[in-house]
Amino acid sequence: MKWREQWADVANEHLLRAGLEIRIDHRTLEAQGIDLIPGRKIGVSAERQRHPDLPRSLADRIAEQREIAAENGRRILEDPHRALRALRHTQASFTQHDIAKFLHGRTDGAEQFQAAYLKVTTASAGLIAEPLLRPTLSATDRLRQRADKVAERLAAERQQEQTVQRALEQQLRIQEQQHLRRERDISKQHELGQDHDLGLDL
Repeated sequence: MKWREQWADVANEHLLRAGLEIRIDHRTLEAQGIDLIPGRKIGVSAERQRHPDLPRSLADRIAEQREIAAENGRRILEDPHRALRALRHTQASFTQHDIAKFLHGRTDGAEQFQAAYLKVTTASAGLIAEPLLRPTLSATDRLRQRADKVAERLAAERQQEQTVQRALEQQLRIQEQQHLRRERDISKQHELGQDHDLGLDL
């Protein structure tokens, strides 16, 4: 814990030097007074997470993380200030995009994300660091429009990640096919060598 505290102090010093308002807190969420459940680190892309042949241990971690995200989403819908307290704890000001990024990993599915985003941005009036309202639309319509744009941006980011993942998987398949061809060639050469030896014996 002491090592974590020292690491956070050094990181925060460099964040301050870089002119960034984000701060790191090495303590648990409970110790920070944040009533949310810590998430599980998965370490694979969203596309890979949907693959039917995942190892059991990884599939279990993904299922557990979805349950955690859904529960955090329920807690935020119940009291959107839970999300705002967590955001304010690490940064003095935040934008609607910051809210969307925060909720992205703490909700399960587009419907819960949209509902939580609407509640949190409504509750954040006066706190958010960018204009929330425009004169041509109702407040609810503006919030929904903003939520749709954020969801589209997140979807585009996921699509880009999936494209890279597909390219890597295709490269891996090509390498595997080349490896199999080499093994077959070696096996054929070995068989031909045995046949030749047998012919000599005869």
